[in-house]
Amino acid sequence: MPKDHQVSQLDATGSAPHIIRLHGPWEYEPLAFTQWGPSGESVDLPGDVPPAGTITIPADWGTSLGVGFRGRVLYKRRFGRPTNLDPNERVDLVLYGISGIAIVALNGDRLGEIKIGERVRRFELTELLLPRNELRIEVNLPRGGDDAAAGGIVSEVHLEIYEVTR
Repeated sequence: MPKDHQVSQLDATGSAPHIIRLHGPWEYEPLAFTQWGPSGESVDLPGDVPPAGTITIPADWGTSLGVGFRGRVLYKRRFGRPTNLDPNERVDLVLYGISGIAIVALNGDRLGEIKIGERVRRFELTELLLPRNELRIEVNLPRGGDDAAAGGIVSEVHLEIYEVTR
């Protein structure tokens, strides 16, 4: 299993970070219907999933896929590397709310997993950024859980750029 990229603890200078919001458009593609298996694992189910489309984040998938949809959906968003970064600046990806389980990747490199109920997750991107980047977030909300709300990226996703002292 790939090791998640962990965010190291650095002392920030105390100045407010520059924020780049990644609202959209995001592409989404339903991958499979899922349900919780007997051992607590997610199991794919047969059946034709709804068509792919675009969405602006934050939003659950209720409007596009239906409130009752339970399964795996891949979200993709392309963005450019922030310009004029100083050597003492750091770029973090911050996710404020996912309804479901999520696997986060940048340019094919796995950043980590977000568990159900995890509120805020931060990943350091500074050394991983390319001139053009693709962020992928695969969200899975299996049938059979306690969550009655629709799944998806339900809160802010943004880049934070700030100075650090090492």
